[in-house]
Amino acid sequence: MKQKIFSTILIVLLGLSANIQAGAQEKKSYQVGLIAFYNLENIFDTVDDPVKIDEQFLPDGSYGWNTLKYMSKLKNMSEAIANIGGKVGGQDIRCPWVVGVSEVENIDVLNDLIVQPALKKYDFGAVLVEGPDFRGIDVGLIYQKSKFRVLNTQSVPTIDPDYPGWKTRDQLVVQGIFMDDTVYIIVMHWPSRSGGEKKSEPKRVIAASTCRSIVDAIFAENPNANIIAMGDLNDDPTNRSVYEVLNAPKVDDAAELQPNQLFNPFYKIFAKEGVGTLAYRGNWNLFDQIIVSKNLTGKDRSHVKMLGARVFNDEGLKAQEGQYKGYPLRTTASGVWLNGFSDHFPTYLIMVKEK
Repeated sequence: MKQKIFSTILIVLLGLSANIQAGAQEKKSYQVGLIAFYNLENIFDTVDDPVKIDEQFLPDGSYGWNTLKYMSKLKNMSEAIANIGGKVGGQDIRCPWVVGVSEVENIDVLNDLIVQPALKKYDFGAVLVEGPDFRGIDVGLIYQKSKFRVLNTQSVPTIDPDYPGWKTRDQLVVQGIFMDDTVYIIVMHWPSRSGGEKKSEPKRVIAASTCRSIVDAIFAENPNANIIAMGDLNDDPTNRSVYEVLNAPKVDDAAELQPNQLFNPFYKIFAKEGVGTLAYRGNWNLFDQIIVSKNLTGKDRSHVKMLGARVFNDEGLKAQEGQYKGYPLRTTASGVWLNGFSDHFPTYLIMVKEK
């Protein structure tokens, strides 16, 4: 009789324990935030900078760039950034916590951007370090101050040892706190394909090597570092500069990576799904990539992890008619002001962590 009573009590206790554990699992909640990259396509002010080639973007320049066009560009880009996102687990998540940007003339332009009505309520900060690019366009970072805390910034030059006079954009490295974890964000804009893809490839290989050296230096300090390398690479995930030199292999799953390799979630999006961020003569490329260290992948969400990656090709950012229908709606094309956004779609990562 006593044995039967003891067994009954044990079953009840086990049942209660299971219910408590199930209840604890049901009550788990998560932080969800977005990290994005966006080529803003020539966002210049109207002031002549004597050390930059910005003459096109002056009132008497070829674009007739004036205060009206500049303010309209700021408005359009701020609204596009605020709208980046989409459905995540049944919720509509918008406006990234952190956005890497390229083709920005100076920090004043970024400061003008983040106080536009669409972004002002999020209280963004901005980082930009002037580089040597002959056109005067640089990379930068804007971030919601309540969501990301900057610890350190560094600008790393991209140098060709055979041609020391060659100038291109610096690579911006920002160390900060995101979801209470330390992350390193590298923002880049690799050399263009001007002169042809093959002829210009060596310059992008140099840029990829520069980024790889930054990554290796971070890994030397912490093999489990959270690294996010983003930018307009002017190469696709299937180009050698990305999968071989940067060492972000062409794999669908981060579990396939070797130590110190990076995971490029946009390889599958481009190579398997055929999605791009810009188009030229009917062909799509995916130059705008966000690549992560393996530590940011996996199922353990007690630390910040990447939940997914997407191209934000919202209909509102597309040309709605003409021969470029479906392409990104540019600010200017063939000398005509279109009052659009950019010739690139933005990309973003969905980041998650247990609260």
